Amino acid sequence: MSTGAKRKEKGEVSANVAEPLFDHEEIAGLAHSYWEARQNVSPETDWFRAEAELRGRIAVSENG
Repeated sequence: MSTGAKRKEKGEVSANVAEPLFDHEEIAGLAHSYWEARQNVSPETDWFRAEAELRGRIAVSENG
């Protein structure tokens, strides 16, 4: 171990690791709703669209 380095204990999270803003199930549920509404291009596009929409909702709530 280098000088000044500290071993992480089990379960400890590094300070520079961001917590996810939303979970896998939340994204999946929204992406699935796009599929149900026949607004999908591909599963990947639905997933990225769902992530972007959820990020936008968080940004609005934090700034609004």
